[in-house]
Amino acid sequence: MNAILGYLASHWRGEQPLWRAAIVNTILLYAVVIIALFYAGVIDERGIPKPDWVHLPVCIFMLWGWVGAVRSALVEVRRPSWVRKVFAIAAIGLAAWWVIEQGYEMLAYLWRSLT
Repeated sequence: MNAILGYLASHWRGEQPLWRAAIVNTILLYAVVIIALFYAGVIDERGIPKPDWVHLPVCIFMLWGWVGAVRSALVEVRRPSWVRKVFAIAAIGLAAWWVIEQGYEMLAYLWRSLT
């Protein structure tokens, strides 16, 4: 259990390599969670949770994923390699696009379910 919590915390703090934080922890893990929830019948084909209780955990997971990825990207931006800086800026741009595209809709559903 401590290893899992340590892994989650190191991602949140941006201590993991950018490729792991962005690709494995954020994109692939998010896809696995969404597919599992879809086949469990908890979300619809657009990725929107059907019961209200699912909104908060999915939003927390999204926040954890993208905050860790952006923090890892910010570490990479400070490194001298311009190639790493390009990938880091691309990751930050992808995170911003994704939050605007998907996160806004998810937060709107969460807000409606809480009010």
